[in-house]
Amino acid sequence: EVALTQPVGRWQVFVDAATGDPVARRSSLMWANLQFEVPQRTPIGERGLFVARSAQVQVAGESQVTDGLGDFTVAAPNSAASFGVSGPLVKVLSDAAPGAALESVVGPDSIVVWGDGNDEQLDAQLAAFIHARIVKDRVRTVAPDFAYLDQQLTVTTNIEDICNAFSDGDSLNFFLSGGGCENSARISDVVYHEYGHSVHTQSLIPGVGLFDGALSEGISDYLSATIVDSAQVGPGFFFDTTPIRDLDPEGSEWHWPEDKGEVHDEGRIIGGTLW
Repeated sequence: EVALTQPVGRWQVFVDAATGDPVARRSSLMWANLQFEVPQRTPIGERGLFVARSAQVQVAGESQVTDGLGDFTVAAPNSAASFGVSGPLVKVLSDAAPGAALESVVGPDSIVVWGDGNDEQLDAQLAAFIHARIVKDRVRTVAPDFAYLDQQLTVTTNIEDICNAFSDGDSLNFFLSGGGCENSARISDVVYHEYGHSVHTQSLIPGVGLFDGALSEGISDYLSATIVDSAQVGPGFFFDTTPIRDLDPEGSEWHWPEDKGEVHDEGRIIGGTLW
């Protein structure tokens, strides 16, 4: 019997009776997989299946965390399992409703698919978990040694307000739908953008740099745009294809000082230049 913890593995290894050389091995672990079905970018667009990486699960009373493929171990067929939307890297909360939870029975090779596009508040929590991991991974490709990426990010969804989202410099916060606006946690561009604000804040060197609103808006829009490969930021936010901002409007460019104004206006100049 040979076991590993990183990555998780357990094998029966068969050896030659005369020489002791290993001749074959058979895994004694059984695996299942967790996937979230959420908007790829916006609820008015296509939905997709995303493996739920680093998600806390309980199987037969034992707590574990899914791996980078969304897999978790199952000791026996018909095992009781429970799932939530938190893990060591992202913790999702719901302000206006109970936190998302799923009870299921799993066995070896089970694929648990969790999602309901008709349930706004559940969809917001699942989408926030998936897209928070995606944006963390993108930032890690730029700054692999950035310690902030290894901290658990708190994401609060379904806040009793409308038409906005915000970063407090660390945690992310998203509002319910209403007033002509979609639930902001269901828009991947908005999740990416708000995390950009947190990255900006956490990157400041005390005594050296100060937070600049226009710069933060510009680089946060640019971060979002590079992930979705589109200069149009936030289509679907107004329940149609109209973006919140366009970093590369057809036939023109944003210029200083002609297009200056509040921080989002000036952010378009910075984000458009980077794009």
